[in-house]
Amino acid sequence: MYHINKLKRSVSVILCLVLSICAFPSIRFDADAAVVASGNCGESGSNVKWSLDDAGTLTLSGSGRMADFYDEENDVVTSPWYSRKESVKKAVFASTVTYIGISSFSDCTSLTSVTLPTGTCTVGDYAFSGCTSLTSVTVPSGVDSIGQYAFSGCSALASLKLNSGLVDIKMEAFSQCAALTSISIPGTVQTIGMSAFYDCDALTTLTLGSNLLTVGDYAFYGCSKIASVSIPNKVTYIGSGAFGDCISLSSLTLGTGLETIAPQAFNGCEKLRTVTVPSGVKTIGSAAFAGCTELSAVTIHDNVDSISGSAFSDTAVYNNTSNWQNGVFYIGKHLICADCDVVSGNYTVKSGTLTVGESAFYFCDKLTGVTIPSGVRYIDDNAFGECTALTSLSIGGSVTYIGESAFYGCTALKSVNIPASVKKIGYSAFSTCTSMTSATFNSGISEIGGEAFFGCSKITTVKLPESVAVIGMSAFANCTSLKTLTLSSTPYNSSLTEIEGQAFAGCTSLASVTVPKYVNSIGWHAFGYTFTYDDDETVTKITSLSLKCYPKSAGETYAKENGIAYTAVSETMTLKSSSPYKLSGNAVLSKQASTTVSAFSSNFANVVSVIRNGSILSANDTVSTGCSAALYSADGLTVIEQKQIAVVGDPDGDGYITVNDYTLMKHSFKNPTFSLSGEFALAADTDGNGRFTSTDYIIIKRIVRGTYYLT
Repeated sequence: MYHINKLKRSVSVILCLVLSICAFPSIRFDADAAVVASGNCGESGSNVKWSLDDAGTLTLSGSGRMADFYDEENDVVTSPWYSRKESVKKAVFASTVTYIGISSFSDCTSLTSVTLPTGTCTVGDYAFSGCTSLTSVTVPSGVDSIGQYAFSGCSALASLKLNSGLVDIKMEAFSQCAALTSISIPGTVQTIGMSAFYDCDALTTLTLGSNLLTVGDYAFYGCSKIASVSIPNKVTYIGSGAFGDCISLSSLTLGTGLETIAPQAFNGCEKLRTVTVPSGVKTIGSAAFAGCTELSAVTIHDNVDSISGSAFSDTAVYNNTSNWQNGVFYIGKHLICADCDVVSGNYTVKSGTLTVGESAFYFCDKLTGVTIPSGVRYIDDNAFGECTALTSLSIGGSVTYIGESAFYGCTALKSVNIPASVKKIGYSAFSTCTSMTSATFNSGISEIGGEAFFGCSKITTVKLPESVAVIGMSAFANCTSLKTLTLSSTPYNSSLTEIEGQAFAGCTSLASVTVPKYVNSIGWHAFGYTFTYDDDETVTKITSLSLKCYPKSAGETYAKENGIAYTAVSETMTLKSSSPYKLSGNAVLSKQASTTVSAFSSNFANVVSVIRNGSILSANDTVSTGCSAALYSADGLTVIEQKQIAVVGDPDGDGYITVNDYTLMKHSFKNPTFSLSGEFALAADTDGNGRFTSTDYIIIKRIVRGTYYLT
């Protein structure tokens, strides 16, 4: 009976459903939804098609790339379904669609569901921006890039799954997704773009993938609920404001590969208490940790070069008086900044200090003298800028870099001695030091930056060492008292290759300059002009200047093109005073067998090439009797002077002293019909008496046996 009653009830339910459907024929399932609009939307027209049904499902079929749908000139979205955007509730893509075009679904505010292509695909800029009803998105493994603003402003998006295969998340891709609570960045992602997750203020959990290289500027700015961040070891750069105002962030681990912490990277992270900066970091930017009010413990490795003076302002460690000494704030071995209301008179940087921070003493106008001891390696940008009372400066012999505007506007500074340890002087480093009369440059420096000594109007003499390779734009411009300029102590063999535009413009007292032979680039108006900078720039030629130039050099070309008087510099092959070689008439005598071209050439004051059978030898080739030493013009096309090479003890011309040389010399001595001549005869004269005798081949025999050495 029970089974019969149950069967009756089931039949009744089915009959009711059938009657209901018949009574309301307008209700149907999605499978029966009618297409209300359709067309082509492919990059090449019909390769991708679209159709929208009356249930609100927009289907993309076909293959390849969709077109872009944004008219930049008129600032309008042009997708063919844009007029029906309020009707679009669901978007379904064929797996063979490879690109979702710009602004394809922008402002489709009724869109709640998206099925992205499962094949290889790129999501274009603004593709789903402003889709305020979209609650969840799964990005398949075939998607390799998510474009700028692609999901920006999807304020209901609470669930986001990113799969392996994604490489690049571009600028503001998910910015202002206010409902998003958790993000796991897959291990394939290498770049998170600028403001990618900006102002996702519900975000509490963040996991970054192991292959991430860059966290862009403001990437997670304003994500106020994130409590913990671990930066993977491959990340080299954390951008400006990347985690700024993450006010709940209390735990931070920085990866071992990190090199740069950009300005304001962690600014305003109020709950952060400790930071350990790993050894690979070179730069900590301005206000990087400023406003981290609970930050009381900071460990900075010795390898850091550049630390902004404001990097740790308004933190507990900054406000701790034990970290201040005589008005100067230190963290470990790094001088961070000074209180200019306290610092005055002469100041000596604390022994053991490695770096002087960016803008550390900027505008300390009571500072009159500075001693930077040995051990300090880096003077950062603007470190002593506009210290207008500074008259004396001592820079220790371990500094390698003097930063941009480091001593800019120190109008009372009288002299500077640049130690040999310095490799680069930064842009505007000593610009407008108008009282400076002397600047000494020691060998070792390779680059003098643009405007480095601009407007140092009392400097009279500049002598640059042979190590300088680049002189920057306007480096010594408007040094109006400069009378003596030596661009290299060895102009015939100088490292200087580039003199940038206006480097010595406005040097009105300069009458003569020798341009080194191997300078290959001289910039616009580098010599022989003055400039006035007002509403209209005025350029005037200095007619009193004469250049001394090597034939066929960049200096000669510059003089000709600018109508500047010049004289040609003559050059002859010259040995260094320390060289054991000897120039004899048209020959070079060497007592060093088994010698490479590089070692041979190092004996000459000028740049000398070695030629064998008409071809220039490479640096590691062996020099032998029968080769020739050649001095070329600056352009390397014309031989100025050429001498035959005689390697003493090498008359057979193989570059080595062997039994073959002994046999050849003995045969020549005993056989009057066979004789050595020219450089081969010179090579046979081992005793140096000017004659070939039996003594010479006996010496060779002893050399081969190892009982005699040429000196």
